[in-house]
Amino acid sequence: MPKELNITGITVLKLNRKSKVSTLIEAALAQNASSVPELVGITHDDAAMHGFGTTLQSVYIDYKSSPPTATKEDVDIAKSNLVEAHGENANDIQSIARREAKLAGSVYIGINIVQKAGYKLKSPKSAMNKSFSAKSDGPGSILIRTKAIGPRAVYIREYGKTIAKNIVPHPDDIEDWIVSTENDVRLEGVDSMACYAIREACIQPIPRKPMSKPTTNVEEKATSPKISSGHRRTFLHQSISNYKFGNWIWVITQ
Repeated sequence: MPKELNITGITVLKLNRKSKVSTLIEAALAQNASSVPELVGITHDDAAMHGFGTTLQSVYIDYKSSPPTATKEDVDIAKSNLVEAHGENANDIQSIARREAKLAGSVYIGINIVQKAGYKLKSPKSAMNKSFSAKSDGPGSILIRTKAIGPRAVYIREYGKTIAKNIVPHPDDIEDWIVSTENDVRLEGVDSMACYAIREACIQPIPRKPMSKPTTNVEEKATSPKISSGHRRTFLHQSISNYKFGNWIWVITQ
């Protein structure tokens, strides 16, 4: 099956005490967690984090003034306080972003939370699906591509129109599955200038287990348990889906 979107790939970067003072101040003042409802209650709100930034800025200016009215030790303490607070928030935001991404079934939701809060990710691309893609392919058409997983595989695509990127389609807007043995397909007849979310599942053939020893008895060969036990797929009764879908990706049509 194609590589799953990696929720644990959402890793929020922390600050380094050895970084430039200007870098630390900029990072503190960049926090905008108040714009993300899910981040209410993190350890240090925007006002507190901005306070760490302005305190370091003020102490550093005093240290650099002539004559200096602050010591290097004062600067180091202000830096440590800022870095420690930023690190605590980074842990909070990372945990919340991963949780929300898992609940929404989309790693992009988690990435969006981190970035809107003014924090940086270690490598956003590490969390993204590199084996499944979709792009507009002319007016009202979408080209869907999947990395082939082997012969006789079946690919299932689920898609639906949505109001914007990073928004999962409402269940009522999800269309009939596209099921094919081709790893690349073209979807035509969708609305132009619209946003669609697409995800996929793949089915690989289950190899038949070889029997431990050949039999010469014709009746034994036809016995159903011997034939089916090595070639069986299990389905869950009343499950929303018996297939393991990857996370949603989004495309804007022409």
